Amino acid sequence: MPVDSQFAVSTKQFGLDSVVNAIVGGVVVCFSLSKLGIVPNPMSILLYVAALGFGIAVHYSIMLSLAAVSFWIVRAQGLVYGYFNFLNIARYPDVIFPQLFRLIFGWIIPVVIVANIPARLLIKSLGNRAG
Repeated sequence: MPVDSQFAVSTKQFGLDSVVNAIVGGVVVCFSLSKLGIVPNPMSILLYVAALGFGIAVHYSIMLSLAAVSFWIVRAQGLVYGYFNFLNIARYPDVIFPQLFRLIFGWIIPVVIVANIPARLLIKSLGNRAG
């Protein structure tokens, strides 16, 4: 039975360490919420899971686009490494950066929304409680 080529390319470098990282990340989120005394409502949790899904879709589409560029550029691996460097920026809250930066990395190269939007949706109740 033939395998879809996009599926084969997408899962070629799948590693169990990514699953372990995701589980550890979930544990860190739950632990942090409990230490902060935040109990998100079901709508916040649903929005968080949906935003995670959209973030994964954005990340996947950018990676697939960069892989497609390799048909025209011989050394496309540098683009992938550059994208991962931009993705390291997403670890920080977007509000600490200037407005132009947020515009570029929120809409043109949407790496900031992959991490910032799900976290903001999950702790939305914290802002409502403080106000």
